Amino acid sequence: MMRRIFIILGVAFLAVMVFCTIYSRSYYRYDMPVVQIAASERMAFYYQIDKQGYAEAPNDSDPEGFNIFVSVYITAEEIVETGAQRFFMYEEDEVKAEFPARRRSETVGMVTSIVFHGDDVTLRVGLNSLEAHPGEAVNLAVIKQTITGECVIPIQALHEDYDGSNFVYLVYEEQGPWGKEYVAVKTPVTLRQGSDIYHAVIDRRNTFPAPLIVSSDKPVRDGTKVRFY
Repeated sequence: MMRRIFIILGVAFLAVMVFCTIYSRSYYRYDMPVVQIAASERMAFYYQIDKQGYAEAPNDSDPEGFNIFVSVYITAEEIVETGAQRFFMYEEDEVKAEFPARRRSETVGMVTSIVFHGDDVTLRVGLNSLEAHPGEAVNLAVIKQTITGECVIPIQALHEDYDGSNFVYLVYEEQGPWGKEYVAVKTPVTLRQGSDIYHAVIDRRNTFPAPLIVSSDKPVRDGTKVRFY
């Protein structure tokens, strides 16, 4: 009789332990932030945009070394028509220029400033042409070839720290008390020009050996354990 009682108590104790284990594990995982992840993408593209502008004299904000400047406004539609979908020029990139009123007037200029207006952009190019004068028409060929190294990530994955620096959260796999766990790790990144309201361009010196967190249903901090959609 006593033996039967001990067996029943032992079975009941094991059942309670199993229930508590399953419940605690389920609650443990349920309480984790649910995140959406994505991988970074390497940039690879080629496009050319032809625009006509007019020569201007240098102003106080222009860099030295050029005697003529040209500002052109490029719309998002013009960028998409090239197949590029986004504008990826950087300051100091080369731009081919030609003065149609004069023969053999081809020259190479340099991007001196870029101002974004949503997905549109104003591009300012510095040129050296002794024969050019303000008001003269200038044909620009904005050519961008493949860039190896830079990464493009969803803008939602980018965060700004208290000191103004940028970072992302990468998700790493670890072995926890209940098996595999996924931990958010704060990772500093350097933002490059060319970012817009949809994507962020990250410097080639940054590497992403793990997926990025794009969104989360709860706040995420460095070291937070997460689960996926």
